[in-house]
Amino acid sequence: ATPRSTAEELVREALERYGVGPEEGSPRDFVLCDVVGRAHSGGGSASSSSSSSSSSCCPGGGGWEVEHLRAVGDQERPLVLLDVWKPKEGCGRRFEIRRR
Repeated sequence: ATPRSTAEELVREALERYGVGPEEGSPRDFVLCDVVGRAHSGGGSASSSSSSSSSSCCPGGGGWEVEHLRAVGDQERPLVLLDVWKPKEGCGRRFEIRRR
């Protein structure tokens, strides 16, 4: 991936890399999402760990609390986005591929 790569190209590359075949959908069925949130450790309270905006995908039993999610336009350039827009202090960014 380069700064010139579009979101559509990155989705296609990721699906190919991870072996998502045509039977699971075409690249046009997926969208790249810009997700801003906070990682937290597994030692949180029961109410925070059961939140619908959290996922327990992070290593060490922690999770990710989503504060903002936005579908990236197919022709946007996500690597340029990383340079021009930084999340607020204490937050991080990750990109996720989701079904449209």
